[in-house]
Amino acid sequence: MKVVIAGIVFSFWAPTYRSGHYSSNKESILEKSDYSYLKLVMLSASVYMIFCILYHFSSRYQDKKKLKELRDLEKRLEKEISELD
Repeated sequence: MKVVIAGIVFSFWAPTYRSGHYSSNKESILEKSDYSYLKLVMLSASVYMIFCILYHFSSRYQDKKKLKELRDLEKRLEKEISELD
C-alpha cells in the first residue's frame, strides 16, 4: 500500500519539481514542455510503474538465487552431519 501511495504522490509532484534551489530561476518540466499537467502526471506514473515492475522482477530473481544457495548449503550440511555419524 505504501508503494501505491508513494507512486501517486510522485506522479502529481514530479511535473512541478524544480531542480536546484527554489530561489533560482530554473523551470519545472511542466513549464518547459508543451504537454498538459494531466499528460505529465500520466507519464510520471508510467515511469514509476516501470521502475516498480523492474524492481519486482529483479528482487524475485535475487530471491530465487539466494534460496538456491541456501538449499545447496542445507544439502552440504546434511551430508557432513551424516558423515560424522
